[in-house]
Amino acid sequence: MVDSAPTAAPRSGPSLIFFVALLGLLELLLNRVLGALPFIDLLPRHGRELVLLAGRFAHEWAFALTAIVLGLALGRIATGRAGLLIATRVSLVLVGSVELTLAFIEHVDSLPGRLLIDQQLGQFSFALLTVLVVFLRPCKWRHKLGAVALLVPIALSLGAAVGLGPSGIPLRTLAEISAAVAAPICAACFLPTAREAHLRIGAFVALFLTVAMLLLLREDWATTSRLSARVFAMDLPVTPWQSRLYLVALGAMLFTTVSLFTGPARSRLTGSGLLLILLGGLSVADPYHALVCLLGFLCVADAVGETEPLLTIADFKALCAELGSALGSDKLEVHQRPFTQVAKIHSAQATLFVVRRNHRLHRFEILLGDPPLRHPSLSIAHQDSTRLGPSADAPSVRIGDPDFDAQFVIHDRRGTGSALLDEATRQQIAANLRGWLGIWPQRGLRYTAHEVSRGPALLAQLALLRRMAEKSEIVV
Repeated sequence: MVDSAPTAAPRSGPSLIFFVALLGLLELLLNRVLGALPFIDLLPRHGRELVLLAGRFAHEWAFALTAIVLGLALGRIATGRAGLLIATRVSLVLVGSVELTLAFIEHVDSLPGRLLIDQQLGQFSFALLTVLVVFLRPCKWRHKLGAVALLVPIALSLGAAVGLGPSGIPLRTLAEISAAVAAPICAACFLPTAREAHLRIGAFVALFLTVAMLLLLREDWATTSRLSARVFAMDLPVTPWQSRLYLVALGAMLFTTVSLFTGPARSRLTGSGLLLILLGGLSVADPYHALVCLLGFLCVADAVGETEPLLTIADFKALCAELGSALGSDKLEVHQRPFTQVAKIHSAQATLFVVRRNHRLHRFEILLGDPPLRHPSLSIAHQDSTRLGPSADAPSVRIGDPDFDAQFVIHDRRGTGSALLDEATRQQIAANLRGWLGIWPQRGLRYTAHEVSRGPALLAQLALLRRMAEKSEIVV
């Protein structure tokens, strides 16, 4: 069974992963790109030997550093510091350890054909585990779709290795076409917003490299074909539409990956993961390609995962006790359901519901007054929490504050927001609320989120909600 907690790169992951990606790019340039270009044959013998020696040196160092970082990640998973359930820890560590062992054997001496298939099966199993972890946890749906899109070409490549697939079209060809189709989907799913990254830089780099590849394809098809085979382990198709599809896929992935590197730390970790998966390609003939692909999947799963550890029963009860103390209430009710615990904390100030499901915080809800079971007159939802509650039965409106409008979606049926959302209140909402807020004037107020504010932040949140309730003539 796979849980919904994140996977793990090491704590020093972003810096180590950066060096792995940088060394991987150097290996790509020296060992795969330069060897495919025609000018390499024009160099004198000593020059060619120097380029080949530098490529082998970069390859050895890239393999060693990738193996070390992947081993550190597996060690962190094995010791429980990654916040994973025991079944997930055992599965990832076992499959990852086998892959590391086979990679070292292949690096020293060639594997037999059967073990090479086992290595490819292990790569798919490890990738499947990380994708299931992403898919079963409460992250954005576009990230889940992007993770699944990353997995499809590897699954088809495994099928081609074991001889499965239709007789009409080789499954290897289907794997390469699926990679080209999945790349734009994956790129769209992981693309950051303009507020999170500098998209112009990504667009410039992607456009420059894609146009360069297009010109090379028109002028020298043989060289472009060698580049495709050496860099991505993909045969360049003869038909024009397939070649254009490959170029679109390359441009889309370059645009998203470079844009992610211009964003915050978590975006850079996602970009590093996508880059490592691109460096791995569809081939496991080289053990370095197999390991760098596995590390890329771990980075992607860790980047879209939660940073907080699992919420144990003891921690859940301690959290409820702390919330009750902050509210000045000792009225705590806990209802047990299969895999779910629901705590109700009632005080003169508010009624709180805290839901724990599958070892994590599932929902946090605050009620003031007596909100009815119908669409509110005013709804304010953070961009990441629009599905936590119903919108007011009215079109979305903009306040005129660019920062606030970019973070929140507002639906106002009776003009309630004009009296509530002054500049000071907007600043407090932006600082304290990350969920969905519904207001029924003279009736009640409800706030729902996937996060729990604790300590002074909870008191500030309650004070803000009480002020908004008073302005809405809600008796608390």
